[in-house]
Amino acid sequence: MRSADDQLRFSPSDLAAFMESRFVSWMTRYNLERPGELIRDPDDPMLDLLRRRGREHELSVLDSLRTEGRRIVEMPDSGDAFAATRRALHDGADVIYQAALSQGPLDGYCDFLLRRDGASRLGPFHYEPLEAKLAHQAKPAAVIQLACYAAMLETVQGARVRVLHLALGNGERVRLNHADQRYFYDFLRQEFFAFQQDFDPEAMPEAEPGVRLSPWGTEARTRMLAADGLAQVADITAVQIRRLRQAGVSTRAALAGHDGRPVMGILAPTLEKLTHQARLQLASQGQPRPVYELLPALTRGRGPELASLPDESRLDVYFDLEGDPLEAASLEYLWGAVDAEGFTEWWAFDADQEREAFEAFMRWVLDRRARDASMHVYHYGAYETNVLKRLAARYETLENELDTLLREERFVDLYRVVRNGVRIGEPSYSLKNVERLYRDQRDAGVETAVDSIVQYDLWVQSGQPPDWRRSEILAAIRQYNREDCESTRDLAVWLRRQRKSVGGAASGDAPERSESEQRRQARKLRDGLLAQLQASAGTRAPFAPLFAQLLEFHLREDRPAWWVFFDQRAMSEEQLIEDFNCLAGLRYKRPAKDAGNARTFRYDFEPGQHTKIDVGSTCYVDGDLSLQVRVTAMELERGAVRLEFQSGAWKQLDQTPPARISLIPRETYPTDTISRAILHLAQRYLDHGELPQPLAHFLERRAPAMTGHRKGSLVLAAETATDAVPRLCAAMQETALVIQGPPGSGKTMSAARAILELLDRGATIGVASNNHKAILNLLAKCLEVGPETLRPLKAGGERTDAFFRSHPQVRHVTNSDVGGLLDRHRLVGGTAWLFCREDMAERFDYLFVDEAGQVPLANLVGMARSAKNLVLVGDPVQLPQPTQAAHPGESGRSTLEYALDGAATINPELGVFLDRSFRLHPLLCSTISDAFYDGRLRSAPGRENRVVRIDATLETEVRSAGLAFVPVVHDGNSQSSPEEVEKIVGLVERLAGCDVTDLEGAVTGLLGHEGILVVAPYNLQVRALRRALPVAVRVGTVDRFQGQEAPVVLISMCASDASQSPRGLNFLLDPNRLNVALSRAQCLAVVVGNPGLVRARARSIEQMERINLFCRILAEGSIQE
Repeated sequence: MRSADDQLRFSPSDLAAFMESRFVSWMTRYNLERPGELIRDPDDPMLDLLRRRGREHELSVLDSLRTEGRRIVEMPDSGDAFAATRRALHDGADVIYQAALSQGPLDGYCDFLLRRDGASRLGPFHYEPLEAKLAHQAKPAAVIQLACYAAMLETVQGARVRVLHLALGNGERVRLNHADQRYFYDFLRQEFFAFQQDFDPEAMPEAEPGVRLSPWGTEARTRMLAADGLAQVADITAVQIRRLRQAGVSTRAALAGHDGRPVMGILAPTLEKLTHQARLQLASQGQPRPVYELLPALTRGRGPELASLPDESRLDVYFDLEGDPLEAASLEYLWGAVDAEGFTEWWAFDADQEREAFEAFMRWVLDRRARDASMHVYHYGAYETNVLKRLAARYETLENELDTLLREERFVDLYRVVRNGVRIGEPSYSLKNVERLYRDQRDAGVETAVDSIVQYDLWVQSGQPPDWRRSEILAAIRQYNREDCESTRDLAVWLRRQRKSVGGAASGDAPERSESEQRRQARKLRDGLLAQLQASAGTRAPFAPLFAQLLEFHLREDRPAWWVFFDQRAMSEEQLIEDFNCLAGLRYKRPAKDAGNARTFRYDFEPGQHTKIDVGSTCYVDGDLSLQVRVTAMELERGAVRLEFQSGAWKQLDQTPPARISLIPRETYPTDTISRAILHLAQRYLDHGELPQPLAHFLERRAPAMTGHRKGSLVLAAETATDAVPRLCAAMQETALVIQGPPGSGKTMSAARAILELLDRGATIGVASNNHKAILNLLAKCLEVGPETLRPLKAGGERTDAFFRSHPQVRHVTNSDVGGLLDRHRLVGGTAWLFCREDMAERFDYLFVDEAGQVPLANLVGMARSAKNLVLVGDPVQLPQPTQAAHPGESGRSTLEYALDGAATINPELGVFLDRSFRLHPLLCSTISDAFYDGRLRSAPGRENRVVRIDATLETEVRSAGLAFVPVVHDGNSQSSPEEVEKIVGLVERLAGCDVTDLEGAVTGLLGHEGILVVAPYNLQVRALRRALPVAVRVGTVDRFQGQEAPVVLISMCASDASQSPRGLNFLLDPNRLNVALSRAQCLAVVVGNPGLVRARARSIEQMERINLFCRILAEGSIQE
């Protein structure tokens, strides 16, 4: 940002800084307007380091482009670089280095412009921007700079830039589709210029919590101290600051003096915590040691939180890591540990040494555990355990051993003990702040983690030997790490002393999950086969690595759930209240009325507590694996829930309901049947190099083997895709066929028609999916269009499901019943637990896998031996596969994700894309097709005639067909928005009175309440909408409505700030979920939301792309008055 000829000039970096922090952008402008008034941060050696290494990286990219033989033109440092760049562009240079570009008040210097084929104003070529960035992954700030250069470039060449390029510090070249950021950039640019236009030097914005404020951090802290701002209170959030201000509490002192009156949007326990925190911080000002208070409140009946700290043991370890984020994939270069005998360290200067350090540390800990069953590893914060999990997965080593240590709760996070057991008058709970309680200030040369990174880079540049005894730099880093380990030890000693003040003994041993003999033998077989597969990778067994990874898919999926469970088990009641997965602080009320048993009771809790737990959820009581309850009724607004204790738990409690409890959801289920099937297939592959042929075709991504078809598109020019499906299925020759069905494309009908034709030919057919609902839906369609004599079997699921009353032709059986009934029933529906059974091997001619975009590849592999042909039906661009773990290679993909291999749509030579939507109006179909399906989806004839005839009162808000965005400005909402509820109620009433037309354009009557479907991302908003809307209006989440449709769909976004919403921005703006929500509409999709959602801070490229999609909805859906 600068002033030139009395004009403000801005750079792409200014846009990127504005995206990160409006406060920093305001301060930079203020400094330009009133130079000398602000305190600039001291020179940061880390930034100097990054600038130097960034320049070196840029020059290395330049050298690599020269090596490729490209003609490079370098722009001059002096003179008119902008004119020189224009000349170079018209001359058609291969590469333009340091290109000077401008557009209005924006100008800047792009590292490289790359020439590409394709007509533009310049000639039969055009240019795309390339930036060299030291980071090892693409970051939003870099992409914003590229998007800015792209906009400048487009004004010169008159052709759109479609691809943005990044050369990363790890040598990777990244290509980004500019359409995935273009709308985001346009909105950011508009916001930036509006911000600059309205700049007021007397109206400083609030500094954003948790955002790097360089170079104005010192000034920000000075001003916050002077203003006694709420942002100084430890752990306070931006939403809480806004809520407090709305309640008239705008300073730390005002919060400290708060009288406890409720503040809308902040739960009472949270408000109490913030109030006490503010009081302690004020009381600590000017004191040599901070003031603190112990928290003796019961933690779900287990005594004071400090009691969770184990007693000291002779082989205890105090652990700390030093890492270098500037290395490719990051590098944990120093592993330090203090024990009773002193300091032990492991150094790593590359990936191989990092693996060795990880294994050496783990084996050191395992050996100590074997010698001392009561030992623990103490650390401060989640970083250390997160690194161990990451490296175990990355290097595929010691995963089971680490899992055992985690389940045994061998790792003790003292940060959690501090947060649950002590409240300290410090603005942060970092170790450096907390240690003021028990240590004097350090005098080491390396004082912070950033210092450590800077010093490590200086060592890299220095050429000093990789031995701390001969390198003063490494010696200083080692001393810093040792002091962190010793501080962690001293903290444990201090906490144990405090434990005596509040009473309570140390916690007992962690609960253990017993392993059956059958599981133990299966694990032994799996481990042995795993080693053989890993040793067999090569041309003879090209899928050996994949099978090795798939063998442990379900185990990896279970681990995070158990890790989360044990994390939740260690949480305080206050923390569980803030965890949306749990329900905490339940107080016994009375026995439930009309429960039908004596084990069901009503419990009350704080109204307004947000939770994913709902009716039907099975939960653990206070983290006790032996105490399970089922939720049979719930009213969140009243703070009431009805719980049925399982009979075993009821006996364990001596038939007495606990007075106060918290609920942790059960998230894991046994997958032994599937794992055994994968194990069997992997063993066969290893022994004979053979796979079931359809699975081999699928894994090789081979064109399906079809009678009468050699190559080219599977769908003939003279037929529709839907007509092609039955023909292609009948022509399959022990192969796999993918059928991708976008919204309303008739995939269920196409599959049903194919199944019926195959049944007529005498085939035996299985229907599988992840969930019973999808299976029942396809069976219902077969019954709808099939003969009355059709008698399918349905294995598993609820026998009492209403489906069986409405479809008496379907017989419900158990999985074990199916084998003896196939001679009389040739159509069978079931989950992977059926088709992975050994007695199902080779029993079917065809297996139709519905909703295959949600079915794990591992499950398909397990089911593959059951059938001669695999028909995979679904759409990976709709609801995705639910996964929790990070999986190596391609093992974590869903079936269709694997098939499409990153593409949005299936290759026409490899599968069928159902390219006609029989649901969507062309205006809506065009948006969905371009956003999600590479423009391949089109509306079937006649859908253009189906519209809602809106009246004059609606013309300024919605359209007769297509996409509409209705803005509702609100603040501080997360899971529910009363403002959006009010707006939707008004829209529903007015839309219900409008006429609708059919495919011929004839009026069929009023839309009515039955013609409207309302979707919200969170159950809390769903409940609020159901209360406010007529019963005939269907209301639910996306998960409930997949497969349904209505003439009009209203979508409530709920949250005021996407980054503050439950489950975060990634969930709220998930493109698959938005695709499903929008595509429920036949005519009109109306998105109701806060336009401020576009201001969410993007922390990754994925998040930027998600915000970009919402920006597109806002741009294309806005009604111009």
